[in-house]
Amino acid sequence: MTKVAPDDDEGVGTMITRARQASGLSQVELARRAGIAPSYLSRIEGSAWRSGGPWPSDQVLRSLARYLGVSSTELIRLRNEERAARGTPVSRRRGWSGPGYTVCTDSDGVYQAAKSLVDRNPPRHPVRTTSVRMLEREQDSPTLWQAEFVRSLTEKVSNDPESTLYRVCASSADNIALVRQTAVRLAGGRPPADVRNIRSRFCFGNPLVLDFLIGANEALIAIPDRRSQPSLRACVVVDDPDFVTAMQDWYDEFIWEPACDWVELSYDTLDTALDEVEARLRADE
Repeated sequence: MTKVAPDDDEGVGTMITRARQASGLSQVELARRAGIAPSYLSRIEGSAWRSGGPWPSDQVLRSLARYLGVSSTELIRLRNEERAARGTPVSRRRGWSGPGYTVCTDSDGVYQAAKSLVDRNPPRHPVRTTSVRMLEREQDSPTLWQAEFVRSLTEKVSNDPESTLYRVCASSADNIALVRQTAVRLAGGRPPADVRNIRSRFCFGNPLVLDFLIGANEALIAIPDRRSQPSLRACVVVDDPDFVTAMQDWYDEFIWEPACDWVELSYDTLDTALDEVEARLRADE
């Protein structure tokens, strides 16, 4: 086993970096062996949770420890100590009394639950979302709660600049105007140069089936009612630290870094990017 003694003030990200370098492994090789994306390993080594990213789960740390030849117990201890020192011990969140599960079985309930999740999300913490139906559906005549959900997201990113909205969307060529419309609404009237905390990616070959909304402490899974022309008719909101952390890890590893082609929708080049997306979608029809 590689001997890498942690310094008193060393975090888990630094210890992993030092152990990897001592083992002679590149980030790409270690990530491949551990079964995670290289970009995710880079965020772990860079302690991305200090700017709102997810904490690495026990499973990820154990996998990394196995290939680094270090103690998984030590990695988990360092993560827990750092999390406690930053005042975010997820399993001991103030007011949290144990795992909670809320089920909604109507369209208004889905959007009301989504709005409530955004409103409860702590300051400076990101919101991760996939947009298949929750945002990329006709909004010319939105329901009250659909409009309130979009407004909450808009206010979140406008009033909390240290928080980031991560958004992965997919659509057909016929509905690309809705993607454009949603992007404009979420900016809340801010000039493109000022919209730095909305990260949007458009995926070709939709890797998504359901809509997800993942906050710091809760995760919402929205369920469509049918395959053809689906509507959102039900959702479950889960308040469970282990589940939410796993969802954050899953999003960062597989949804934000999808296997299919994708395009970054930066606000300073939004129109050009969406024009290219639409042209490609129509060419593929």
